[in-house]
Amino acid sequence: MPSDEVLLRAEASALDGHKLVGVLSLNWLWLVTIPLLAGALGFYLSARQPDVFESTATVVVQPTAAQVRLGQESRSTLDPDRELETQEALLNSDVMESLVQAQLPGEEVEFRAELDFGTELIYIIYSADSLAKADEGANMVAEVYLQQRRERERRELDSAVEALQDPITSLEERLNEVTDRIVAAGGPEAASAALLSERDALTGELASARSSVELLRLESAVTTGGAELWAPAVGTEDPVAPNPARSAVIWFVLGSLLAIGVVWLREQFDDGLLSRPPLDEE
Repeated sequence: MPSDEVLLRAEASALDGHKLVGVLSLNWLWLVTIPLLAGALGFYLSARQPDVFESTATVVVQPTAAQVRLGQESRSTLDPDRELETQEALLNSDVMESLVQAQLPGEEVEFRAELDFGTELIYIIYSADSLAKADEGANMVAEVYLQQRRERERRELDSAVEALQDPITSLEERLNEVTDRIVAAGGPEAASAALLSERDALTGELASARSSVELLRLESAVTTGGAELWAPAVGTEDPVAPNPARSAVIWFVLGSLLAIGVVWLREQFDDGLLSRPPLDEE
């Protein structure tokens, strides 16, 4: 009967309406509950993490005495950006980490280097579970780095000294030969002007070479390595981590994405939630 069909369709529509309200309510519940729970979990987990403090020691990089003395580079021709990048790579290397770890046995070593190309400064940032340890660690990294610079320059200066030994020996042999010829000629009064001039030139060259050797050795003993501690470690009283509020926001966003995905999958794979097959006509 037509009236029965109308009643059945009305009942079906009412049932669909109830299902729709239930599904929408459940979806909204998930969209609200999952992000809130995720945010709360992120806040809780972050708050349980130990405090992390950071301290920064500042080092200024300059041309080394060896570079200037040997004519390899000068202050006007040195590429500061390239030099800083080279030193940053050294500071962030595994070698530096091993050297610092040897100075701080039993401690968890965590540091990084950041550059300031405008001022030729390197910032050494050390992280630890207390401000005192962070200060100590940053200063230790700076000292190890400066020591490596000094040792490198000493090697360069010592190599320069070794390189001058053969020329000095050659000059000494030539000077001895010329001196013997002058003696054989009957002394300076009887020797030719050419021999005397050659002797004086060789004497000057030899004195200059020996002076260079002495200067290089002196610089090797007092070298700064082309870098100095610009400012000792400075940290803040407030820890830089953890940040529960930031973690809560991140987890809330991730929870929102998860909730949206769950709702979408529910609507895609549950065919009976929002629709039902049409009622067969009698």
